[in-house]
Formats: sequence, C-alpha cells, structure tokens
Amino acid sequence: MKKAGFSLLELVITLLILAILSVSLLWEDTDGPLGVMPALNLLAGDIRYIQHYAMMRGQNTRINFASDHYWYSNQNNSAVIAHPTWQLSPIPLDSGATLSSSVPFIIFDNLGIPYINIAPWTALTLNATLTITQSGANRNLIIRPETGQVWIP
Repeated sequence: MKKAGFSLLELVITLLILAILSVSLLWEDTDGPLGVMPALNLLAGDIRYIQHYAMMRGQNTRINFASDHYWYSNQNNSAVIAHPTWQLSPIPLDSGATLSSSVPFIIFDNLGIPYINIAPWTALTLNATLTITQSGANRNLIIRPETGQVWIP
C-alpha cells in the first residue's frame, strides 16, 4: 500500500534549496533602494504560490492587484483565500511602495495556465507586467502567457 507524504530526505533537500535561494537574494543588485527588490521578490513568490495552490487543489484560483496591496480569491473573487504567512488577505506592500499592473488580476487554472477573464475564458496572450515603485526606484515583474512563469528581468 502506497503512503502519501514527504520523506525526510525530500524535506531536507527542499529546506536546503530555500536556504540557498534566501542567501542569494541578500546579494542581489537592487537597482535602487533596498526596499524594491524584497517587495518584488515577495510578490513573485506569492504569485508562484497561488499558481501552485491552483494546480495542487485542482481549483481555479485568482490573485488580484491594487495599488498598495494584493489578495488571493476564488475565480469569481467571491471568497478570499488566506495567505500562508498572513492572517488574512489583503497582503500589504511595504510602506511607501506602490504596485501598478497591466492586468487587474490573473486566474490560474488547474494546469497553472494564466487567464485574464472568466466570462468568456480568456487566456493571457501577452506578458503581464507588474511594477513596484518605492522611493523613486521601480522594478518590473513579468508573468508569461501559457506557462504562467514569473520572471524578474
């Protein structure tokens, strides 16, 4: 009988990869004030999280963008999904940071494919660009069509 779960080795390898990624972020060039890159990396990780959430649960899941926060919800935005490290959504940006987006939200389906509309279903066909601005510096984050890959150029 097959048992579900993770082995100790898988858990240790995952933690090791996360530690290496965390340390590498400390030395990343910020192109401006230190606050821009951490906020951008948090947003990128949260987009990846909600895409993974949709794929693992087999549910269409949405991330919504506003100028000073973002939040997770079901595909119709009628039920909020809690952030894994925050008590509830919305997830605030750092003080003084603003977010602008080429799309108001992204919906990920159970395959991780990004959509920009549910009636009718419209897949993302061009890169979605999100920009965080803080203290005069700004950086972009790209969500690619078809795969939903999150990329910080």
